[in-house]
Amino acid sequence: MLATLLHPAVVAVEAFADDPDAVLFPEEAATLARSVDKRRREFTTARVCAHRALAGLGISPVPILRGPKGEPQWPAGVIGSITHCAGYRAAVAAWSADILTVGIDAEPNKALPAGVLDQIARPEERDWLDPLLRDGSAARPGGPPHGIPAARSEPLPPGDPAGRPGALPPGGPAVDPVVHWDRLLFSMKESVYKAWFPLARRWLGFEDASITIDPLGGTFSVHLLVDGPVLPGGVPPGRDQPDRALPADLSASLEPQAPERLTGFTGRWLARNGLVITAITVPGR
Repeated sequence: MLATLLHPAVVAVEAFADDPDAVLFPEEAATLARSVDKRRREFTTARVCAHRALAGLGISPVPILRGPKGEPQWPAGVIGSITHCAGYRAAVAAWSADILTVGIDAEPNKALPAGVLDQIARPEERDWLDPLLRDGSAARPGGPPHGIPAARSEPLPPGDPAGRPGALPPGGPAVDPVVHWDRLLFSMKESVYKAWFPLARRWLGFEDASITIDPLGGTFSVHLLVDGPVLPGGVPPGRDQPDRALPADLSASLEPQAPERLTGFTGRWLARNGLVITAITVPGR
């Protein structure tokens, strides 16, 4: 499911059950010394997914430990993201030369516990969310109760790292007959933070990003309400330095681009098999 939401340069691995024979690296296992069995199982399976994602990049698996803020610490030159919830574990990885950042999240497609929505939703988000929550028919993506089309399976085209409108074409609609939109908003906020942190290296609160959703197209857009980090410039992907033998006008087009500040994200979502899944990918420039 997850791969349909991601840029083709991102390797995605997902699991719907825990492997009782899965083995962690000793350094990873040491972090679970005081964890309960449930935490051990979900951590182990998610880390195994991460190891397999690295293998998909041609990298021998290595321990993926937690940083000061609990973030996964990937090998040099790699970026990634990990998520787990009841019945689902997943990890993604990509070369940092191809993808600036990625954030994924999965949640059970159930209503949020009482009081949580008030803590995560901004007023303008409630403007689009509350009608969806009130109107039973609106909880059915695509409108009709029957014949809801499946999500599109083609890879996500490159997005816009500065979060400009229209960076992504319409995605595919969700396929579960009912979507719990409050839980979906929560998942989107989690993906936003996971995509934000590797670039900014600082906290981002629920109130610091405003999300707008396309409930039929399977996409969402994010406007950051705090100053984002300056994104690195660079020559086009696949070329580290301009070729000195090229004509002057063509060589000039390969000069490093001016830095650009992050102002938002664009992402995709789906609801399927009792889950809501969200993903943000920012391709390299």
